[in-house]
Amino acid sequence: MQPTLPQQNVLDTIFKDLNQNFVVQGVPGAGKTTLISMVANRFLELGVTDILALTFSRSLAEDMGKKVTNGVTKTAHAYMYDALRKHLKLHHQQVSKGQLVRQPDNTSRYSNADDSLLQKISYALVRTNFGLIDKSKVPAEISKEFYAQHYGLIGCVNAIRTAGLNYTTEALNIHEKFDSKFGVQTVNDALIVLKTLTDRYFLRGVVDFMGMLYLPLIHPEVHNDIYSPQILILDEINDNTPLLENAYRIISRKSRQVIAVGDKKQTIHIWAGAKANGFETLADYFQAKMLTYDFTFRVPKAMCRYLNNSGLDTRIKPYAGNIEGAIIESLSYHDFLNKVYRGDMVLCRYNRGNRVVHTLQKVSMDLLLKRKRVAFRGSTHIEDIQELITLSQPILKSQAATKKAFKDHVSKSVANAIAQEYTDKELTKDNYRCEMLREKLESFVLYFDFFCATQVFFDVQKFIPFLEKMYVDTDDAIQIMSGHRCKGLETESKAFILHFEEMVNTANDTTADMSVRIEAHNLALVMLTRSKDITYIVEGTLPQYFPEPKA
Repeated sequence: MQPTLPQQNVLDTIFKDLNQNFVVQGVPGAGKTTLISMVANRFLELGVTDILALTFSRSLAEDMGKKVTNGVTKTAHAYMYDALRKHLKLHHQQVSKGQLVRQPDNTSRYSNADDSLLQKISYALVRTNFGLIDKSKVPAEISKEFYAQHYGLIGCVNAIRTAGLNYTTEALNIHEKFDSKFGVQTVNDALIVLKTLTDRYFLRGVVDFMGMLYLPLIHPEVHNDIYSPQILILDEINDNTPLLENAYRIISRKSRQVIAVGDKKQTIHIWAGAKANGFETLADYFQAKMLTYDFTFRVPKAMCRYLNNSGLDTRIKPYAGNIEGAIIESLSYHDFLNKVYRGDMVLCRYNRGNRVVHTLQKVSMDLLLKRKRVAFRGSTHIEDIQELITLSQPILKSQAATKKAFKDHVSKSVANAIAQEYTDKELTKDNYRCEMLREKLESFVLYFDFFCATQVFFDVQKFIPFLEKMYVDTDDAIQIMSGHRCKGLETESKAFILHFEEMVNTANDTTADMSVRIEAHNLALVMLTRSKDITYIVEGTLPQYFPEPKA
């Protein structure tokens, strides 16, 4: 790929001084990932082969890998995990085999296979706090308090790790930062859990997802076994957490040159610990020369005018070759269902698993009812259906099972499970298990009704295969994903944005925390700049299908 004139200017500046670190700030659609791929390829042409390119997601690492002729592209987690395994082997310690998962192409990929370890350690500690050492079951009368402490402790542990704080040397700082949020006792317990987690790793060679970055922070002796490349290239530094930033510092300690790209106005993971000023702090640490360019090669001219007029981003300038494109500011949900077609991108503010409004599932059902195939990126509901099908085994064995009997049986099974949960724990409101059961039942009813409406003869044995056929992970299906997951992606087809009004209202809410307002603003900007052609904003009330909690 030949660089455009703005990209060529940046490349020329970088290669005039091969001992200077650079941070390139580019607007949405500026081709930042393509640019650093060109940087890597230029180094390879000059005979420099010791190059490492890192990013924060697997999909971006794979995309970058396709553009680099011969280099290493990985996520920071994968790179650090490899280093930790190497450290254990060098020191003749046990290495867990469970975390390397064999892929279809015969390559191996790390897997955070022991994410449950934190839950187990926290659960055991809370049992001790409640004096339940000899009891196998948590008594119903203390269930609510027990699980509140259990999950609060897990949240505190992850908050400490995300903040990149060393529990062995920064205990006072940790208390000062988190006592008011979690309570002194919970913070004390979190420090115990962190020590246990670390000890378990070095004893068993097992580490959870966040531990891949946290353990080198705690044990500096691991640094010697973390290879530092001659040229380090970093993508999307705008979403660095303090923990990820520390990992980059460790990896780059012997590098001759660091080249990074990002855009501070596209920080969209503040909710997950990213720093709103992370772009600047990393640039300061590397004493990097800042290069900026405001031309976008993706965003159509009509969208650039819209962004400037709305004030969302007044920097973006369309390149001469960009198409005119269009943006439709008002599109009803009904019109959206009719317009969306294969290859189009549907962006929703919330991930599945968030307890706000699970719009994605309802949208997918409405599209299936119109016989349109969909592809979820990072979300699927097939496993929910399969779980509920297992509840139906007794009635499925009956030859006389009718559609109504099958549906009623599943509904009663879930209702009984929820009722049992209330009885056992004397709940005053839904707990997590109740919410998940109710959600799965609603999933089942939606899929079941759709299946029955489209099949002349009812056959539950065809139920799952039919759904798997309709949910196809291919580019020509309708791409449904959260706004956070669309980061770094683009589409030649149409893009439809849900929850846009809510993001704008949050960004303008002067009573909200500033970090929340910044993230809402940045997420709206990211979602608006994915399509190279037309973007639609779906306005009005979106479907909500979950019933109110009922005991």
